[in-house]
Amino acid sequence: PEPITPNIDAIASDGVVFTRALAPTPVTLPSHCTMLTGMDPPRHGVRDNFDYRLDDNVVTLAELLKADRFATGAVIGAVVLDSEYGLDQGFDTYDDRFEDERRTMGVVERQAHEVSRSGASWLEEHAGEPFFLFLHYYDPHAEYMPPEPYATQFPDRLYAGEIAYVDRWLGDVVDTLKRLGIYDTTLLIVTSDHGEMLEEHGELTHGFFIYQSALRVPLIIKAPRGPAGRRVDAWVGVVDLLPTIAALTGVPVPDGVEGVNLADLLSGAAPGEPPRALYCESLTPTKYRANALWGVVSGGWKYIHAPHPELYDLIADPGEQRNRFSDEPARSGRMRDLLEGMRRRRPAWAGGGGPASDDRTQRQMESIGYVAGRKVSEDVDIDTAKADAKDVIDLNNRYAHLVALSRMDHHAEVREACQGLIRDYPDFAGGHLGMGVIAMNEGSLAAARDHLRRAVELDPDFAEAHGTLGQALESLGMADDAIEHYREALRVRPSNISAHEELARALSSQGRFDEAVGHWREVVKARPDRADVQHRLGIVLQHAGRIDDALQRYREASRLDPQFVPALTKLSWILATHGDDAVRQPEESVQLAERAAALTEPRTPQVLDTLAAAYAAAGRFEEAVSAAESALKAGGAPQSPAARPIRSRLELYREGKPFREPHRKDAAPTAPDA
Repeated sequence: PEPITPNIDAIASDGVVFTRALAPTPVTLPSHCTMLTGMDPPRHGVRDNFDYRLDDNVVTLAELLKADRFATGAVIGAVVLDSEYGLDQGFDTYDDRFEDERRTMGVVERQAHEVSRSGASWLEEHAGEPFFLFLHYYDPHAEYMPPEPYATQFPDRLYAGEIAYVDRWLGDVVDTLKRLGIYDTTLLIVTSDHGEMLEEHGELTHGFFIYQSALRVPLIIKAPRGPAGRRVDAWVGVVDLLPTIAALTGVPVPDGVEGVNLADLLSGAAPGEPPRALYCESLTPTKYRANALWGVVSGGWKYIHAPHPELYDLIADPGEQRNRFSDEPARSGRMRDLLEGMRRRRPAWAGGGGPASDDRTQRQMESIGYVAGRKVSEDVDIDTAKADAKDVIDLNNRYAHLVALSRMDHHAEVREACQGLIRDYPDFAGGHLGMGVIAMNEGSLAAARDHLRRAVELDPDFAEAHGTLGQALESLGMADDAIEHYREALRVRPSNISAHEELARALSSQGRFDEAVGHWREVVKARPDRADVQHRLGIVLQHAGRIDDALQRYREASRLDPQFVPALTKLSWILATHGDDAVRQPEESVQLAERAAALTEPRTPQVLDTLAAAYAAAGRFEEAVSAAESALKAGGAPQSPAARPIRSRLELYREGKPFREPHRKDAAPTAPDA
């Protein structure tokens, strides 16, 4: 009732407000893909967060405008829209790296002030040319934590406080446009990817149901020299943004677009006939082994396809409190048939599995789960053996609460919540996963194993449960079983980099280096800027006898971090001791070993042993002897079995001979890891 969004209201007074705009899904990534492609989720193929990536062959709005010589930029407010997921296509600048990270429901985000400041800087740079800027604000999102003074101003309505905070920073962007003299000539659109349930229909936040509170979104379009102060009550969707922007900017609409051009409605034209049909879906219930929700809105009515179908008159009953399915059998049948045609369309692009996520995005999938931790199912048929989504909303709410507690390190409450889930929902794997994680953290490996085995028995497609069980089994000395579960985690979620890393390490421990190499390469692909990851791949390649590849990885690790001693030591050792004359580079080896020694205080036996080998390779035997003797002293037990190889090499150096590794493919390197 009070004006908490004066800046958005001002934009509305300068443009057109669409009062009945809908998002296709209450989930962030697929809804944004719809905004920027003009396609519904079944067509663009992205159906959930994290596990999907927009196909490179899909044409985005940014690509259309860039082809027409627009500068294109985006500033992203949360990792859910990280470039790993494909929405960066066509953007010259895609700013998804944050200065000050915080977490909301475990998701890494940045606040509105940083988004607006980055956006204003971009506008300063590009104000003199045609431009497209996409600003993504994540603040109005559970958990509700508005900064001051909004937390104090809205103590009982923190969600409203977050909206008021974002509005203040949207005003900053508008002020920048006005200061630059381009506000009047800029097409400005304000919308959202979904709404918030706020406990309506029993849902605490969003992402599960497809009722209007989660799907109805603001849509304001202020066009240059366009109408002002108009309200349009036609049913429209964020799927219409691409064709509308294309029409207003004069760029062609690509094939496959399902949205419609709203430009005529801006000027007061009546909606066309027959009534518009808008698609909506939520596959989130399938994470709980329930049926998905599919819906269609047309002519002021909404039909929701489920084991217990629903039909609502959105004009007379906007809160969707009275299910008219049984009262309106003919209308229900027509809308069901309309929906069937929409949802069974063969996607033009499959979307496919998720990306090999980088460290930051990977962290989102390594906890107990963003919602239920498992992938959604895309089955299009109702399975009568599975529950109706409405029957598992309590489970969804309780599991989401458990996830929130786990991220706040509320250990006692997490245990109590897990025990409650196991008691009330014995067939739900998430409670056992939670108890398994607790037991792992407490060092109770046998208890962890038992809970995690029960989790994967209940849900064989629960990737996180398989991965965590693999860790427990490996710690118990059951390496073969651990490897089996790491493979299962990757079967379900091929993009799970942690599972690739755990599997690579487990295979390496069994001497299965050729198998381990492929998995380490996946880790490197996701974390190319990590020196330690490059180094680990180098070790496995070296053990596999692929020395040239190993050298390349050690060099890359040293380039990424010139002070990373383990890579310097490995590289120096190979260049000093390899059995192939073409590989050895004694002078470079000495330089690398001396740099490693200079960076190490106190000097370790491994570094000194490598330094001795490098000096010997260069013919500097007196220095080699001194370094080897120091290596024995640094080890603290010169007569121990661990010191025996160093003593053996020391005798060679005293005889004026360098040490050489055996020149065989299957020969393991003898240098200890640094």
